[in-house]
Amino acid sequence: MMGWIETISDKQFLVLGMIAHPPFDITGVSGTMLNELIEERNVKQWSRLSFSSIYYIITQLEKMKLIKAKETISNTKAQSEVGAPQKLFIVTSTGQRILKSTVIHYFHKMDLNYQEMNLALAAAFVFDDEEFLDTIKNYKKRIDERIEVVRGRFKEDSKYEQEGDLPIHVWALFNYSFNSLSAKNIFLKELIDKIEEKLNSN
Repeated sequence: MMGWIETISDKQFLVLGMIAHPPFDITGVSGTMLNELIEERNVKQWSRLSFSSIYYIITQLEKMKLIKAKETISNTKAQSEVGAPQKLFIVTSTGQRILKSTVIHYFHKMDLNYQEMNLALAAAFVFDDEEFLDTIKNYKKRIDERIEVVRGRFKEDSKYEQEGDLPIHVWALFNYSFNSLSAKNIFLKELIDKIEEKLNSN
């Protein structure tokens, strides 16, 4: 399973997640439909996906047997843009497994960047509410632990600067790390509250 995780790119993961997202997991979705959805949701701003790259990625995912063609549709607009009838694609059972394991892989990374966090959250529909809650709680626990490590290192550095101010670059390094982790921690706490609220209302 880990081999798949190592070879699937962020862009492949994003397109795979969109194809697997309800209702497309049943109805199927074409490349043109994906491109329109990406435009509507402003995904291009952080994903750098282009219209041509979507078709390239779809071809890759099909070769990897993570998606398969459901049927071919005739659409004048689509044909004029790509020169051929459009296929509707659905995710395979292998694709579903890889999608979920990759989301878990993202949330096991301590230093998720902006794009990775967006990718992980966009595909979080693969979890039921309890699984999602457990995943986010475990991730927050690791963030809590990292915050304590950063705070401890800052205290150690401060010991060597008792006779004067802490060097500005050390102060900046600490505060950047600490504030970034704290902001992420606040978001995770709010997310946990939202999931728990939903679970308690059921």
